Amino acid sequence: MYFRGHPPPHVHIITSSRQEAQLRLSDLSVLAGHVPPSVLGKARAWAAGNSDLLREKWNALHPD
Repeated sequence: MYFRGHPPPHVHIITSSRQEAQLRLSDLSVLAGHVPPSVLGKARAWAAGNSDLLREKWNALHPD
């Protein structure tokens, strides 16, 4: 998540091999990019388990 992010609320997934994807917080769908399925699955599971924290952080960084 970046301070100067843009809607919709999302997080960035970046692998050690520099593959990148953006994961929408509302439904955990991929907005852009591509990462291996195993990485995407782990990222989705983590985001699902931390959804309240992620939404709280997004709202703090991006006030309306």
